[in-house]
Amino acid sequence: MLRVVTTIHIHVYAVSIVYYVLPQALAARTQELERLKSDWSSHTTSLSAEHTATMNLERERVLEAQKKAQQNHDLEKKELEHVQQEKVKE
Repeated sequence: MLRVVTTIHIHVYAVSIVYYVLPQALAARTQELERLKSDWSSHTTSLSAEHTATMNLERERVLEAQKKAQQNHDLEKKELEHVQQEKVKE
């Protein structure tokens, strides 16, 4: 009789774990994973925005350098053409 009662208690305990403890543990773990997912998503968005801003600044810097180089080239070309015309006149 004691063995049957003990076996019943074990089964009741096992059933309570399966139907009560495990779902709560899974729910807690799911909630934790969702929080981590949200944190990483936020972090990724922040890094992406920072990277985009850095790339835009770099693009502007390069375009400005390219513009100055083109202006210098045009000025030197004009000066060389002027020198060439002066030599032809001589």
